[in-house]
Amino acid sequence: MNSITAIALFVVVASAQDQPPLPPFLEGASDDTLDSFENLMESSDDKTPDQLQSAMDAWANSHADVKAKYAAFKAKLGSLSDARQKHDSMTAGLSPAAKEVDGKIYGIIMSPSLTGAQKRQQIEAILNGLSPAVKAELENMMKQG
Repeated sequence: MNSITAIALFVVVASAQDQPPLPPFLEGASDDTLDSFENLMESSDDKTPDQLQSAMDAWANSHADVKAKYAAFKAKLGSLSDARQKHDSMTAGLSPAAKEVDGKIYGIIMSPSLTGAQKRQQIEAILNGLSPAVKAELENMMKQG
């Protein structure tokens, strides 16, 4: 999972909650930086993951107050296999129904050909069709991750 995929997942899940938490690299950032990040995310719907990654990198490089935190965030995410192992350990305790839904969502998130808007639309459609129990299970998993 590359950093932009992690951020996209974070934004999609957070948008389903009342007050979405900030990505860790934005903690303590200036209001201008927060506003510019929000603008970047709002304009990301038509970008593929690679395009959004390039835009995120350029954004971070132009904001001194988050540049180092963003680089550390990307480094912490590690390789795709590390991310998959972490994801697998997070989902190990899920019910079979939640695991199935998680697999579908993970496949959407990892798709290199879908834009942010397409991913969000497909994930929202899945989330809107979930039972309250499965939805709560997945939300709890994300909070712990």
